[in-house]
Amino acid sequence: MEQIKRAERLLRQVRELQKALKRLDAQVLAVALSAGPSGSWRLFGISAKGISHCKSGVYETAQYITSIIEQKKRILRALFLIEQCFVQMRGTICARVIFLRLGLGLTTRECAIMLKISRRQYQRRYIKALKSFYEMLAQIEGGEKLLLEGTNQLIKPI
Repeated sequence: MEQIKRAERLLRQVRELQKALKRLDAQVLAVALSAGPSGSWRLFGISAKGISHCKSGVYETAQYITSIIEQKKRILRALFLIEQCFVQMRGTICARVIFLRLGLGLTTRECAIMLKISRRQYQRRYIKALKSFYEMLAQIEGGEKLLLEGTNQLIKPI
């Protein structure tokens, strides 16, 4: 049962991961815009004449951007692992069951109606689909760690 809860929690956090990616892109853009009219030249401490000099905060800015990029890489890796499982599940009832419930956000009743099955049968298929997802993700390198830790570390603001 713990496996099912972890798999469901991870799948519910996909939207949060996507929002975090957008937030990180906005942060990078804000840093770039705050670099001033000369853009990246000023950001890296180089004047318009090409003379390199030490600007206050350039090192900190570079570190901040590096940390954003690293966090973005980790989020993209997590999304890639999840996508790999769905590529393997493509065309199966498991993928459809999970998509209806978590992708479209339908209720159990609505999902059952869409699939033309009883709610009880839908619940059985949903649990089976989550188990299948968990097992697939656990077999992929880095997938088990993602299942155990979740995505909270990935989403936290810098």
